[in-house]
Amino acid sequence: MSNGLNNSLSANTLIFLQNHAVTTALLGAHHPRLGVSNWDLMRSENYPADQGAILLPVPAGGVTLEDPALEAYWLPQGGHIEVPINNPAAPFIFTPEFSGCKLYVDKVWAQPYYRIFHIQCDHEAAEYPANMRGDRLATIDSRDYGEAPSVDGPAYPHRIGVIRCTVLMYFVGGAGWSIYLQGLTGIGPGISDGRLVYPPGPAQNVSGVVVKQVP
Repeated sequence: MSNGLNNSLSANTLIFLQNHAVTTALLGAHHPRLGVSNWDLMRSENYPADQGAILLPVPAGGVTLEDPALEAYWLPQGGHIEVPINNPAAPFIFTPEFSGCKLYVDKVWAQPYYRIFHIQCDHEAAEYPANMRGDRLATIDSRDYGEAPSVDGPAYPHRIGVIRCTVLMYFVGGAGWSIYLQGLTGIGPGISDGRLVYPPGPAQNVSGVVVKQVP
């Protein structure tokens, strides 16, 4: 159902996210399996006037249109995964929408992988226990986004001043992993009978995109 959107996201992730409000709030309801699986971007029937898209796992036996499915690791909300620092089995990491959550990327000592955490509000002690931590290399937290002032330290210069954000990671050979943070305003779409539907109210739009390279 991507109609070219999958290729566009892979070809230039930053430009795509600057121009397409990507909804990931529905991912958990589809219970994606851990590890690597196939994903697809569904776009509105009002495209190109409506640049919104919903990211969904491709069901078993399902197909996409016009371009290949996106291969990605699944990072569940409140969970963590381990992905290779180099030569990963998939170039993307997808996770549910952030609305106060944090992302931590840790290097686990001499191991050839990163341990990546999606930490829910007020659950850091349980979801980021001391025995699971490594050396913190990258973070997404209230210094990067949020309507209220940052509680994690001085806000970064390019902080996105909204509470809803799409967060994903992308690997490029020679450059490594990068984190993309897309701020969202308005009301996101849903799905009915395999079609994108929008509830009453202001349409979802992009308020800004921040990119962080994992060292």
